[in-house]
Amino acid sequence: MARQDYMTIAVPKSVQEMFRKFVAIKELTVKEALSDMLEMYMLAEDPELYLELKKKRLHVEESRNMIADRKSKVSRNNSLFMKLGTIRTRNGEEIGGRGTMAAYMRNCAGNGYTWYGTNSLTNGMNTEKAREYNALAQAGFLKIYFAMNQEGVENEIAYSADVAEICSSSQPAKAPCEAYEYPEEWTGCERNIWIKIRNLKEETEVLAEDFIIASTGNNLKEVIQKGQYIFGYIRRR
Repeated sequence: MARQDYMTIAVPKSVQEMFRKFVAIKELTVKEALSDMLEMYMLAEDPELYLELKKKRLHVEESRNMIADRKSKVSRNNSLFMKLGTIRTRNGEEIGGRGTMAAYMRNCAGNGYTWYGTNSLTNGMNTEKAREYNALAQAGFLKIYFAMNQEGVENEIAYSADVAEICSSSQPAKAPCEAYEYPEEWTGCERNIWIKIRNLKEETEVLAEDFIIASTGNNLKEVIQKGQYIFGYIRRR
């Protein structure tokens, strides 16, 4: 089995020997030379496709959305958004969106609430943004919608909950609560955003098409289909 991040290229032995001598003389590594060669091939063959793939690789659109999010204004029409993926428990087990939500729903049923944690924003929420959304939550107007692209759900909202409180920090931290107040699957895990939620349930009436990205006005359905938005701020059309 080939190792991850390795590529096998079959070429004549004579070409291999020449190539290795060539990079040695030029004081390059084989890895550097092959990487440059692949990039130049893609750029020469189809520059538009290459640049599109490069943008996705560098998360240009995601970063642009995050920067714009920091400048957007908050209203009662706003909500939080999270796209669920595969996540590891504290024991190293990988579970998908359904399994993740099942764990939180069990905890929510037992307590009347649960704390949901994520590291989707590297530096946590902007301080002013956290303050504004906390005010919205404390007034009883804030919801969070969870979308998925797995287990029978294609880039669509699958769950929703009411937000009671948000705790955010620039570095991952332990949950701001007792161990029983969030699923045991993540006991001791550190996250830089912790969200206290109530009334977590499967969502069948609300669609991604109903929302736009709060900062840009882009259609939420189209954005998550492109994989450009994991956590952020949305509002109804």
